Amino acid sequence: MHSMEKKVVKELLEIPLLLTKQTSTQNQETAIRAELEHWMKRCVEEDRKLGIKRSIIPYTAALIPDTAQSADFIKLALAIREIAQPEVVPENFNQQCWLKTLHYYWQAKGLILAYKIYGVIDDPVRVGGMLDRRLPATSIENLKLDTDIQLASYHLIVEGEPHIKNWAMAEGIDYPFNSPLELLLQILKEEFQLLWLLGPLNCQPQWLDKRTQRDYANARIRLLKDDAWPSPPPKKNRFSSSKSTRSPYQGTEPEYLRFLRGIGWRGYWLLALRDQNHRGLLDRSWKAYLKNLSAGKELYIQDFDWRNGQPYKNVKTSKSQRVEAIIDELGFIHWVWA
Repeated sequence: MHSMEKKVVKELLEIPLLLTKQTSTQNQETAIRAELEHWMKRCVEEDRKLGIKRSIIPYTAALIPDTAQSADFIKLALAIREIAQPEVVPENFNQQCWLKTLHYYWQAKGLILAYKIYGVIDDPVRVGGMLDRRLPATSIENLKLDTDIQLASYHLIVEGEPHIKNWAMAEGIDYPFNSPLELLLQILKEEFQLLWLLGPLNCQPQWLDKRTQRDYANARIRLLKDDAWPSPPPKKNRFSSSKSTRSPYQGTEPEYLRFLRGIGWRGYWLLALRDQNHRGLLDRSWKAYLKNLSAGKELYIQDFDWRNGQPYKNVKTSKSQRVEAIIDELGFIHWVWA
């Protein structure tokens, strides 16, 4: 058995944000240790509320230099961290561990997006960066794609905010946001609630297979591009099958627009700016958003399929099998076949 000091585990973990001065002194080191201790005590309390028991909470500290933009950096990173809180309390151990896994992912996402907007620190996921040797390669790649989408969303909202406000006023919808970032955070909050609804709270007797989920993701991108697809050819006989589950574009487009109108701000902003793009405005930022959305479309495919509140995952045979969470001696959460 390797000792705890020598064992290296690459999994999602806690990332305390610690503000540092430019010059290192004994007093500053004492303050950082106190700040870290306070942060980790809060993490222990979060574990307790979730019902997770472990003697160690793995972490890697993010040292944030004290600059003119550090306060905004930390505020944004913390705001995204706090989004990963469902309105319904997890009802079993697997849901508790899945929420903590999502919490860690969103915490890393907040740190990376804050870097992409404000700078302040070096790129945390570059080779040799603070997260490079701590997180799994797949998580790092997903975080890069995810934050590229959110950064493109932010730039699009910044440029299109006057149009979004005008659209909301014309539709009789209150616009309560004081900045583009506030709108982005609301969109992210609604997206997380949907993620939890389609995950542990999913009560459907059958889940969508991965091919259908990918087809939906591709259709969403093409609908936002206003890129019509041809109708599928008619079946030659009753044994024929089409690889695509898409309905004709002419019927899907109005259905999708109605869908966007019914899902709150994660749909409103797209409705408002899609209309502006039809008028030849926002062309560059709209295309940049769709390019990043297309590159990261696999992020919208569910990691697990949930049935009766428990997670399942496809094995190589495409058969879905139960998985369950375990917590190792270092406090890391792993997912294994049940």
